[in-house]
Amino acid sequence: MKFRGSQLEKVLGKVMFIPFLLLAFGLGYLLNSGGTVDAPAAAESAAGGESAVAAPEPVQVWTCSMHPQVRQPKPGKCPICFMDLIPVSEGSGVAAVGPRQIRLTESARRLAEVRTAPVRRAAASATATLRLPGKVEYDERRITTITAWVGGRIEKLWFTFTGDVVEAGAPMAEIYSPELLATQEELLQSIAAAEQLQDSSLESIRRSAGATIDAVREKLRLLGLSREQIAAIEQSGAARETIRIKAPAGGVVIDKPAREGMYVQTGTPLYTLADLSTVWVMLDAYEPDLAHLRVGQSVRFTASAWPGRTFQGRVSFIDPFIDPQTRTADVRLDVKNDHGRLKPEMLVTGEVRIGGGGQALVIPETAPLITGRRAVVYVAVPDEDNLFEGREVVLGTKLADAWEVRSGLSEGEEVVINGAFKIDSALQILAKPSMMSPAGAPATADHRHAAGGDEATPPAAPEATPREADELPAGFAERLADLYRAYFAIQQALSQDNLAAVRPPAEQLAAAAQAPPAALSAAAASFWRREAGIMSRSAQLIGEATDIATARAAFLNLSNAAIRTVRHLGSAGPPAIYQFNCPMANNNQGADWLQDHDGVENPYYGASMFKCGARTAVFPTGGKSE
Repeated sequence: MKFRGSQLEKVLGKVMFIPFLLLAFGLGYLLNSGGTVDAPAAAESAAGGESAVAAPEPVQVWTCSMHPQVRQPKPGKCPICFMDLIPVSEGSGVAAVGPRQIRLTESARRLAEVRTAPVRRAAASATATLRLPGKVEYDERRITTITAWVGGRIEKLWFTFTGDVVEAGAPMAEIYSPELLATQEELLQSIAAAEQLQDSSLESIRRSAGATIDAVREKLRLLGLSREQIAAIEQSGAARETIRIKAPAGGVVIDKPAREGMYVQTGTPLYTLADLSTVWVMLDAYEPDLAHLRVGQSVRFTASAWPGRTFQGRVSFIDPFIDPQTRTADVRLDVKNDHGRLKPEMLVTGEVRIGGGGQALVIPETAPLITGRRAVVYVAVPDEDNLFEGREVVLGTKLADAWEVRSGLSEGEEVVINGAFKIDSALQILAKPSMMSPAGAPATADHRHAAGGDEATPPAAPEATPREADELPAGFAERLADLYRAYFAIQQALSQDNLAAVRPPAEQLAAAAQAPPAALSAAAASFWRREAGIMSRSAQLIGEATDIATARAAFLNLSNAAIRTVRHLGSAGPPAIYQFNCPMANNNQGADWLQDHDGVENPYYGASMFKCGARTAVFPTGGKSE
C-alpha cells in the first residue's frame, strides 16, 4: 500500500501520540490520588508493557444524617427534611452480610470502640431495685381536732402558733360559759338539797336526791369537765367561771382558727393536732411498677434531708385507681417516726427489692438500644471475626446496672456493650434493618425514595381498630367534629412555629371535651370521660404555655388521646384523618399526630424538620383505616 506524504504524516502522528496519552493519564491519576509509583513501573506502563493496576476508589453515595434511607449519587438536599446530604463511601470498613448482619474490619472495630460481654445468669433479687419518688404526709388516723364542748367566750389560749408541740393533758384553752356556770350552780344546789334530805325517813326521797346529783355530774362531764374537775368543784363548794380545755392527745399544732376574745359555739374547732410519732410516706408507682408491689411488703427509702441514712416502712395501702394525669398510683407506707426526723412534705425516694430470688438472664444496661416498645441488641456471631447481628429482644425488669432478658438471647452469647449505636448507625446508612427502621429503609411511605431521589409508591397503611359504635348521637358527632377541627388548628399552628395561634383552638378543644350525652353506651361514655379528661387538660396546658417546647410536650399527650378517640369512636367531620409518626420526636422514642390532609407537616419540629415523618394510617369517615 502506498501513502502520500500528507497521509503518512497523519498516521505516524497518531501512533506516536498513544504512548504520550498513556503517560499523561498515569501521571494524572497519581497526582489526583496522592499515591506514588516507582519510575520503572511508570516507564513500563508508558512503554505499553504490563500495566500496574491501582486499587479502585470506594463508590461514594450521598445520604442524609437524619434519614439514611435517602441515597443519591450526587450532593444536594434531603427531599424529606431539606438538610444537606453528606458523602458516604461504601465499602470503607463495613460490609452488610445478611439483612441484620454487618462485618467490620479490624480498624473499623477499633474506631467504633466495640466491646462485648457475655449474657449471664444472675440472681434477679440480688441486684433488682425499683426506685419510686414520694413524700412524707400526716397519718390521717392520728389527726385530732379540739373543739369547744360548750358555747362561750375564749378567755385564754395556751398555744398561739402553728407548729407548737403539745403534750397529752396539757391545757389548751379557757372558755367562759354562762351555760357551764349555771350547770355548776345546779350541782352545788343538788348537793345541798341532798344533805338536807339525808335525815328523811323516806328512802325514795333520799334516792331521788342522789340521782339528781349524778345526773348533774354527767351533764357537766358532757360539757367537757373531767371527773377530777367536777370533784374539785364539789370540794370547794364554788362554781368556776371558766372551763379549761385540755389536750386529749399529744401532737403538733397544724391549724389554730381560734383567737382570744372570740365567741364560739358548741363544736367550733379550736385546734388541730397531728401526732407525728407515726407518718405516712406516699410513693408514686407507675403502671409497670405495680406488679412488684404488695400490701405488707417492706420498703426502704431515703430522704435528701438525711444523707446516708436509710428509713424503713411497710406497704399498708395501694391505690386501686390510676391518676389519669400522672399515670401513677399512690403506694402508702406506715413509718415509725420516734425521733421526728421525717417531716410532712419532705421528699423521699423509695427503694423496693424486686424479683423472686431465682436466676434470670441478664445483660449490661448499656447493651440494649431501646426505642418505643422495641429493644435491639447486637450479638457477635460465633466463629466469625468482627461479624455482628442485630436481634430484637424482650426485656424484663430493669436491675441496678443490668436488664433482665425474657427472650431473644441465650446464656453465653456475646452482646455488644459499647459501640452498639455506631453499628446500628452503619446499618441505617446501608439501608438495612436497624433500631429506628425495623424493616430497613423502604418501610415507611414518606421516607421511601428511588435512587434518583424520586418518591416511591407508598405502602398501604396498617389497619386500625374499628370504632366502638357504628352510629353516634347527632349532637355528640357534632361535638367530635368541633374537637377534631380545634385539634387540627393546634397541629397546624405548631407545625408553623406559631405559639400565639394555638391558644384560641386550645380553648375550643377544652370546651368540646365535656361530659358525654346520655345516649352513648356505657362503654363508650366511660371511654369518652377518660380520654376527654386527658385532652381537656392537655389543651389547657397548651393554651397556658409560654414557650413552644412546653406546648409541643403537651401536644404529645393530646395527640395520643385523640388517636385513641379516632380509633374507638370514629372520624366525624373531615372525609379522612391521616395519622403520622416522627421517629426522632419525644427523645427519639417516636411521636404520632393527626392531620386532616395528607403530606407530612411535623408539629414537633416545625420549620427545622417540617417534612420529617411518615404516614402510618388513614381513617376515612366510618371509623376504619384503609
